This record gives sequence, C-alpha cells and structure tokens, in this order.
Amino acid sequence: MVAEVDKGALLVAFLATKGVEVDPEKYGNQKVSCIGHQDRSPSASVDAQKGVYHCFSCNLSGDVYTLIMHDRGVDFNGANEIAQAELRADAGDPSPVGAGRRGRFIPSWRMGASQGSGRFLPPNRR
Repeated sequence: MVAEVDKGALLVAFLATKGVEVDPEKYGNQKVSCIGHQDRSPSASVDAQKGVYHCFSCNLSGDVYTLIMHDRGVDFNGANEIAQAELRADAGDPSPVGAGRRGRFIPSWRMGASQGSGRFLPPNRR
C-alpha cells in the first residue's frame, strides 16, 4: 500500500498521464474532461486535496486506484503495483519501492510510556 505518498498527488499524476491537467494546490472541485469517454465539455470533477474523481455523465468515480483499475483492467493489487511503479516519482516521492520506506510495526501495547498512552496491555495481561 502506498502510505507515504498522498493519494491526491497520485491521482493528479495519473490524470496527467491521461492528458488531464489538475492544479494540485487548488482547494475544492475542478472541472475536467472525463478519462472514461469522449467529452466536448468537461463533465468530471476532481478534488486533488481529497484525492477523489467523479464524472457526472458516465458515473465513473473513485480514487486513483479505482481509476487505474478501470483504465488498465486490473484488480486492486495490480492498481497498487502500477501506482508504485509508475506514479510515485511523479507524485513527489522519488525513492524506489522497498528502499527502507516502511517502518517496523510496533504494537501500541509494546510502546513505552513516552511513546504511547500506556492504556493498552498485551493480550495476556488483560
């Protein structure tokens, strides 16, 4: 899963590959042409801050993963692989996948008092 990169930035990068320009800094909805069908006038809306897309004509809607699944005919895992392989650098994350980006998972009950709230106990101490 791409946790380090904002899904909105991935959406903007994906739409750019389809020839749709979106201002990632603009707040709120932006009208754009739909990537799912030919448009004479913009019929879709993109919110780059929230990372969501919706076409009012054909009802194609969702996040970057939904659009990749629709465009490339893949499942979620395939869409995730495409997002990581093709869109990460365009979305502002130049580091390659698997280059130490993931931290080690530490259960909240294992964290010390300085890191966690101290409310959680391990399952065998409840």
